[in-house]
Amino acid sequence: RTTDGATYGLVATLVGVKPDLAAYLYAYNTFGSSVAVDGGTIAVGDRGAVYLSSATPSVYVFRTADGTTYDQVSVLTVYGMTYDMGFGTDVAVAGNVVVVASYEGVYVFRERDAGAAPACASPETEA
Repeated sequence: RTTDGATYGLVATLVGVKPDLAAYLYAYNTFGSSVAVDGGTIAVGDRGAVYLSSATPSVYVFRTADGTTYDQVSVLTVYGMTYDMGFGTDVAVAGNVVVVASYEGVYVFRERDAGAAPACASPETEA
């Protein structure tokens, strides 16, 4: 219970799914190391597993329309990032933009078609 009398109940548990099975099995020791919310969009940082060098640091983007069911709509990565580069250390969301910090710099991802399922890419691949 909060000081103003409000109470909170658990409505969802988010777990990211990586496209490659090896990373999926081991990479979750940092899933949730950073989280940002904007409306129905949640970005969750996963810096990758220290003990699995092939675990690519990622940021998972989830969306909800009803506030209780969240769908993973994108996995954001930057080619060549490794766990020790800190990708996903901090994340921010504003509308259709997700900003991801690393020790190497700050990366800005933009949803390509507003209203459609995001097809985010690293800045290096943006045309």
